[in-house]
Amino acid sequence: MHSALLSKSNKLAGGSVVSNGGLLYAEDLVQETPVSSNGRAEDLVQETPASSTVRKTRGRTLMQRIWSLPANLKIECGLNVRGQPIGKSGQTFKRWLGTFCLSHALCPLVPVAWARVPHKNKVDCWIEIETLIDTNKRSRGFQKDIARSGPISFAQTADSMAKESGQAVERAALFAKVYCTKDGSPVSTTVKDKIDKMKEILNNGCTLQVERHEGILWAKDDAFAQVMGAERSGRVRGVGFGPTPSGRSGSNLPCYTLTPPSSTKTTHRMTSLENSHQSLRDELAQSKQKHKEEIVELHAKHKEQIAEALAEA
Repeated sequence: MHSALLSKSNKLAGGSVVSNGGLLYAEDLVQETPVSSNGRAEDLVQETPASSTVRKTRGRTLMQRIWSLPANLKIECGLNVRGQPIGKSGQTFKRWLGTFCLSHALCPLVPVAWARVPHKNKVDCWIEIETLIDTNKRSRGFQKDIARSGPISFAQTADSMAKESGQAVERAALFAKVYCTKDGSPVSTTVKDKIDKMKEILNNGCTLQVERHEGILWAKDDAFAQVMGAERSGRVRGVGFGPTPSGRSGSNLPCYTLTPPSSTKTTHRMTSLENSHQSLRDELAQSKQKHKEEIVELHAKHKEQIAEALAEA
Protein backbone atom coordinates (compact mmCIF):
# COMPACT_ATOMS: atom_id res chain seq x y z
CA MET A 1 0.00 0.00 0.00
CA HIS A 2 1.21 3.40 -0.90
CA SER A 3 1.54 5.93 1.91
CA ALA A 4 1.69 9.65 2.29
CA LEU A 5 2.90 11.70 5.21
CA LEU A 6 0.50 14.09 6.86
CA SER A 7 2.20 16.75 8.99
CA LYS A 8 1.04 19.80 10.86
CA SER A 9 1.28 23.24 9.37
CA ASN A 10 4.22 25.41 10.39
CA LYS A 11 1.93 28.25 11.40
CA LEU A 12 -0.07 26.22 13.89
CA ALA A 13 2.70 23.96 15.12
CA GLY A 14 4.89 26.89 16.05
CA GLY A 15 7.95 25.53 14.27
CA SER A 16 9.22 23.78 11.19
CA VAL A 17 8.49 20.14 10.48
CA VAL A 18 11.43 17.83 11.06
CA SER A 19 11.65 15.43 8.13
CA ASN A 20 13.61 12.81 10.05
CA GLY A 21 11.41 12.95 13.13
CA GLY A 22 9.34 10.23 14.71
CA LEU A 23 6.55 8.43 12.89
CA LEU A 24 3.12 8.14 14.47
CA TYR A 25 0.33 6.01 13.03
CA ALA A 26 -3.15 7.49 12.87
CA GLU A 27 -4.67 4.24 14.14
CA ASP A 28 -3.25 5.17 17.54
CA LEU A 29 -5.20 8.43 17.56
CA VAL A 30 -8.56 7.85 15.91
CA GLN A 31 -10.10 5.66 18.60
CA GLU A 32 -8.61 7.25 21.71
CA THR A 33 -11.69 9.29 22.60
CA PRO A 34 -14.99 7.77 23.73
CA VAL A 35 -17.51 6.90 21.05
CA SER A 36 -20.25 9.51 20.78
CA SER A 37 -23.97 8.84 20.63
CA ASN A 38 -23.95 8.50 16.85
CA GLY A 39 -21.32 5.76 16.95
CA ARG A 40 -18.34 7.76 15.67
CA ALA A 41 -15.10 8.32 17.57
CA GLU A 42 -13.66 11.82 17.28
CA ASP A 43 -10.51 13.54 18.48
CA LEU A 44 -11.70 15.86 21.23
CA VAL A 45 -14.88 17.28 19.75
CA GLN A 46 -16.69 20.18 21.36
CA GLU A 47 -19.92 19.23 23.07
CA THR A 48 -22.66 21.43 24.42
CA PRO A 49 -23.01 20.95 28.20
CA ALA A 50 -26.03 18.88 29.10
CA SER A 51 -28.81 20.58 31.03
CA SER A 52 -32.52 20.34 31.50
CA THR A 53 -33.20 22.93 28.80
CA VAL A 54 -30.27 22.63 26.37
CA ARG A 55 -30.05 19.49 24.28
CA LYS A 56 -26.61 17.89 24.31
CA THR A 57 -25.07 17.94 20.84
CA ARG A 58 -21.94 16.47 19.37
CA GLY A 59 -20.43 19.82 18.40
CA ARG A 60 -17.68 20.59 15.93
CA THR A 61 -14.90 18.24 14.94
CA LEU A 62 -11.73 20.05 16.03
CA MET A 63 -9.09 17.28 15.83
CA GLN A 64 -7.24 19.05 18.64
CA ARG A 65 -5.20 15.97 19.42
CA ILE A 66 -3.83 16.01 15.88
CA TRP A 67 -3.08 19.74 15.89
CA SER A 68 -1.35 19.50 19.27
CA LEU A 69 1.16 16.86 18.15
CA PRO A 70 4.85 17.82 18.30
CA ALA A 71 6.27 19.23 15.09
CA ASN A 72 8.61 16.26 14.60
CA LEU A 73 5.80 13.68 14.60
CA LYS A 74 4.02 12.62 11.42
CA ILE A 75 1.00 10.45 10.69
CA GLU A 76 1.18 7.86 7.95
CA CYS A 77 -1.89 8.13 5.70
CA GLY A 78 -2.81 4.93 3.87
CA LEU A 79 -3.63 5.22 0.15
CA ASN A 80 -4.94 2.69 -2.34
CA VAL A 81 -3.57 2.22 -5.86
CA ARG A 82 -5.71 5.14 -7.06
CA GLY A 83 -4.28 7.51 -4.45
CA GLN A 84 -7.51 7.59 -2.41
CA PRO A 85 -7.24 7.74 1.41
CA ILE A 86 -8.35 4.48 3.02
CA GLY A 87 -8.44 2.91 6.46
CA LYS A 88 -8.62 4.69 9.81
CA SER A 89 -5.70 6.92 8.88
CA GLY A 90 -7.52 8.03 5.73
CA GLN A 91 -10.61 8.84 7.76
CA THR A 92 -8.48 10.90 10.14
CA PHE A 93 -6.89 12.72 7.20
CA LYS A 94 -10.25 13.76 5.74
CA ARG A 95 -11.55 14.98 9.09
CA TRP A 96 -8.34 16.89 9.68
CA LEU A 97 -8.72 18.64 6.31
CA GLY A 98 -12.20 19.70 7.38
CA THR A 99 -10.77 21.68 10.29
CA PHE A 100 -8.82 24.00 7.96
CA CYS A 101 -11.84 26.27 7.56
CA LEU A 102 -11.79 26.90 11.32
CA SER A 103 -8.19 28.10 11.30
CA HIS A 104 -7.68 31.82 10.70
CA ALA A 105 -4.02 31.17 9.91
CA LEU A 106 -4.69 28.72 7.07
CA CYS A 107 -8.10 28.96 5.41
CA PRO A 108 -10.32 31.37 7.37
CA LEU A 109 -13.86 30.52 6.33
CA VAL A 110 -15.23 31.40 9.77
CA PRO A 111 -15.19 35.05 10.93
CA VAL A 112 -13.46 35.97 14.16
CA ALA A 113 -16.73 37.43 15.46
CA TRP A 114 -20.07 37.38 13.67
CA ALA A 115 -20.89 40.83 15.04
CA ARG A 116 -17.96 42.31 13.11
CA VAL A 117 -19.32 41.15 9.77
CA PRO A 118 -21.01 44.08 7.91
CA HIS A 119 -24.79 43.87 7.65
CA LYS A 120 -24.69 43.97 3.84
CA ASN A 121 -22.39 40.95 3.76
CA LYS A 122 -24.76 39.08 6.06
CA VAL A 123 -27.72 39.81 3.78
CA ASP A 124 -25.80 38.81 0.66
CA CYS A 125 -24.58 35.66 2.38
CA TRP A 126 -28.12 34.74 3.42
CA ILE A 127 -29.41 35.19 -0.14
CA GLU A 128 -26.61 32.99 -1.50
CA ILE A 129 -27.33 30.32 1.11
CA GLU A 130 -31.05 30.27 0.28
CA THR A 131 -30.28 30.02 -3.44
CA LEU A 132 -27.84 27.19 -2.83
CA ILE A 133 -30.35 25.36 -0.64
CA ASP A 134 -33.04 25.58 -3.34
CA THR A 135 -30.59 24.35 -5.97
CA ASN A 136 -29.47 21.44 -3.80
CA LYS A 137 -33.08 20.48 -3.07
CA ARG A 138 -33.88 20.33 -6.77
CA SER A 139 -30.72 18.36 -7.49
CA ARG A 140 -31.45 15.95 -4.66
CA GLY A 141 -34.94 15.46 -6.04
CA PHE A 142 -33.47 14.06 -9.27
CA GLN A 143 -31.41 11.57 -7.27
CA LYS A 144 -33.76 8.67 -6.67
CA ASP A 145 -31.41 6.33 -4.83
CA ILE A 146 -29.02 7.38 -2.05
CA ALA A 147 -26.00 5.34 -1.00
CA ARG A 148 -26.05 4.10 2.59
CA SER A 149 -22.30 4.25 3.20
CA GLY A 150 -22.58 7.61 5.00
CA PRO A 151 -19.23 9.34 5.62
CA ILE A 152 -17.33 6.21 4.61
CA SER A 153 -16.03 6.67 1.06
CA PHE A 154 -16.36 4.11 -1.72
CA ALA A 155 -12.60 3.60 -1.58
CA GLN A 156 -12.72 2.76 2.14
CA THR A 157 -15.67 0.42 1.65
CA ALA A 158 -13.92 -1.37 -1.22
CA ASP A 159 -10.75 -1.66 0.85
CA SER A 160 -12.66 -3.37 3.68
CA MET A 161 -14.35 -5.73 1.21
CA ALA A 162 -11.01 -6.56 -0.42
CA LYS A 163 -9.45 -7.39 2.94
CA GLU A 164 -12.32 -9.76 3.73
CA SER A 165 -12.31 -11.53 0.36
CA GLY A 166 -8.57 -11.30 -0.35
CA GLN A 167 -9.06 -9.86 -3.84
CA ALA A 168 -10.00 -6.60 -5.55
CA VAL A 169 -13.69 -5.71 -5.75
CA GLU A 170 -15.69 -5.07 -8.90
CA ARG A 171 -17.77 -1.92 -8.83
CA ALA A 172 -20.89 -4.04 -9.36
CA ALA A 173 -20.22 -5.75 -6.02
CA LEU A 174 -19.45 -2.39 -4.43
CA PHE A 175 -22.74 -1.00 -5.76
CA ALA A 176 -24.63 -3.86 -4.13
CA LYS A 177 -22.82 -3.15 -0.85
CA VAL A 178 -23.33 0.62 -0.54
CA TYR A 179 -26.90 0.70 -1.87
CA CYS A 180 -28.23 -1.82 0.65
CA THR A 181 -29.18 -1.37 4.28
CA LYS A 182 -27.45 -3.16 7.15
CA ASP A 183 -29.77 -6.16 6.83
CA GLY A 184 -28.88 -6.49 3.13
CA SER A 185 -32.11 -5.06 1.72
CA PRO A 186 -31.78 -2.76 -1.32
CA VAL A 187 -32.80 0.85 -0.73
CA SER A 188 -35.48 0.66 -3.45
CA THR A 189 -37.05 -1.68 -5.95
CA THR A 190 -35.12 0.06 -8.73
CA VAL A 191 -31.84 -0.67 -6.99
CA LYS A 192 -32.94 -4.26 -6.41
CA ASP A 193 -33.58 -4.75 -10.12
CA LYS A 194 -30.18 -3.29 -10.99
CA ILE A 195 -28.39 -5.48 -8.43
CA ASP A 196 -30.19 -8.59 -9.71
CA LYS A 197 -29.17 -7.79 -13.30
CA MET A 198 -25.55 -7.23 -12.27
CA LYS A 199 -25.47 -10.50 -10.33
CA GLU A 200 -26.94 -12.34 -13.31
CA ILE A 201 -24.25 -10.93 -15.60
CA LEU A 202 -21.52 -11.86 -13.11
CA ASN A 203 -22.92 -15.36 -12.66
CA ASN A 204 -22.86 -15.82 -16.44
CA GLY A 205 -19.11 -15.35 -16.33
CA CYS A 206 -18.80 -11.70 -17.37
CA THR A 207 -16.22 -10.90 -14.69
CA LEU A 208 -12.96 -8.99 -14.58
CA GLN A 209 -9.86 -11.15 -14.18
CA VAL A 210 -6.86 -9.39 -12.66
CA GLU A 211 -4.07 -10.30 -10.25
CA ARG A 212 -4.77 -7.60 -7.70
CA HIS A 213 -5.80 -7.81 -4.08
CA GLU A 214 -6.98 -4.25 -3.43
CA GLY A 215 -8.86 -1.39 -5.04
CA ILE A 216 -11.91 -1.27 -7.31
CA LEU A 217 -11.98 -3.10 -10.65
CA TRP A 218 -13.81 -1.48 -13.55
CA ALA A 219 -13.97 -1.53 -17.32
CA LYS A 220 -16.09 0.15 -19.97
CA ASP A 221 -18.04 -3.07 -20.59
CA ASP A 222 -18.16 -4.63 -17.12
CA ALA A 223 -21.36 -5.73 -15.36
CA PHE A 224 -21.88 -2.28 -13.83
CA ALA A 225 -21.61 -0.53 -17.21
CA GLN A 226 -23.95 -3.00 -18.91
CA VAL A 227 -26.69 -2.21 -16.39
CA MET A 228 -26.07 1.48 -15.65
CA GLY A 229 -25.21 2.54 -19.21
CA ALA A 230 -22.30 4.39 -20.76
CA GLU A 231 -20.20 6.80 -18.70
CA ARG A 232 -20.31 10.54 -19.10
CA SER A 233 -17.30 12.22 -20.61
CA GLY A 234 -14.44 12.28 -18.13
CA ARG A 235 -16.42 10.45 -15.45
CA VAL A 236 -16.21 7.01 -13.88
CA ARG A 237 -19.14 6.03 -11.68
CA GLY A 238 -19.01 3.69 -8.74
CA VAL A 239 -15.33 4.14 -7.85
CA GLY A 240 -15.41 7.26 -5.67
CA PHE A 241 -13.62 10.56 -6.17
CA GLY A 242 -10.36 10.68 -8.08
CA PRO A 243 -10.26 8.01 -10.81
CA THR A 244 -10.88 9.20 -14.38
CA PRO A 245 -10.86 7.42 -17.76
CA SER A 246 -7.59 9.12 -18.70
CA GLY A 247 -6.01 7.68 -15.56
CA ARG A 248 -6.16 4.22 -17.16
CA SER A 249 -4.24 5.13 -20.31
CA GLY A 250 -0.60 4.36 -21.08
CA SER A 251 1.41 2.76 -18.33
CA ASN A 252 -1.46 3.08 -15.84
CA LEU A 253 -3.70 0.71 -17.80
CA PRO A 254 -4.50 -2.28 -15.55
CA CYS A 255 -4.36 -5.79 -16.99
CA TYR A 256 -8.12 -6.37 -17.04
CA THR A 257 -9.54 -9.23 -19.08
CA LEU A 258 -13.27 -9.59 -19.48
CA THR A 259 -14.53 -13.15 -19.67
CA PRO A 260 -17.29 -13.07 -22.32
CA PRO A 261 -20.55 -14.90 -21.64
CA SER A 262 -20.15 -16.90 -24.89
CA SER A 263 -17.04 -18.66 -23.61
CA THR A 264 -18.84 -19.47 -20.38
CA LYS A 265 -21.75 -20.99 -22.31
CA THR A 266 -19.28 -23.06 -24.31
CA THR A 267 -17.68 -24.25 -21.10
CA HIS A 268 -21.07 -25.24 -19.68
CA ARG A 269 -21.91 -27.08 -22.90
CA MET A 270 -18.60 -28.95 -22.85
CA THR A 271 -19.19 -29.88 -19.22
CA SER A 272 -22.67 -31.14 -20.06
CA LEU A 273 -21.33 -33.21 -22.96
CA GLU A 274 -18.61 -34.63 -20.75
CA ASN A 275 -21.20 -35.62 -18.16
CA SER A 276 -23.33 -37.26 -20.85
CA HIS A 277 -20.30 -39.12 -22.17
CA GLN A 278 -19.49 -40.33 -18.69
CA SER A 279 -23.04 -41.57 -18.26
CA LEU A 280 -22.81 -43.52 -21.52
CA ARG A 281 -19.52 -45.05 -20.43
CA ASP A 282 -21.07 -46.09 -17.13
CA GLU A 283 -24.03 -47.67 -18.92
CA LEU A 284 -21.67 -49.51 -21.28
CA ALA A 285 -19.65 -50.82 -18.35
CA GLN A 286 -22.83 -52.04 -16.67
CA SER A 287 -23.92 -53.76 -19.88
CA LYS A 288 -20.56 -55.52 -20.20
CA GLN A 289 -20.74 -56.70 -16.61
CA LYS A 290 -24.28 -57.96 -17.08
CA HIS A 291 -23.25 -59.77 -20.28
CA LYS A 292 -20.38 -61.49 -18.47
CA GLU A 293 -22.72 -62.63 -15.70
CA GLU A 294 -25.17 -64.02 -18.26
CA ILE A 295 -22.36 -65.94 -20.03
CA VAL A 296 -21.18 -67.44 -16.74
CA GLU A 297 -24.74 -68.41 -15.90
CA LEU A 298 -25.20 -70.09 -19.33
CA HIS A 299 -21.94 -72.04 -18.93
CA ALA A 300 -23.02 -73.26 -15.52
CA LYS A 301 -26.42 -74.27 -16.83
CA HIS A 302 -24.84 -76.07 -19.80
CA LYS A 303 -22.57 -78.06 -17.48
CA GLU A 304 -25.57 -79.09 -15.39
CA GLN A 305 -27.39 -80.29 -18.51
CA ILE A 306 -24.35 -82.34 -19.62
CA ALA A 307 -24.05 -83.87 -16.16
CA GLU A 308 -27.75 -84.83 -16.16
CA ALA A 309 -27.44 -86.40 -19.65
CA LEU A 310 -24.44 -88.50 -18.61
CA ALA A 311 -26.25 -89.66 -15.50
CA GLU A 312 -29.27 -90.85 -17.50
CA ALA A 313 -27.06 -92.71 -19.95
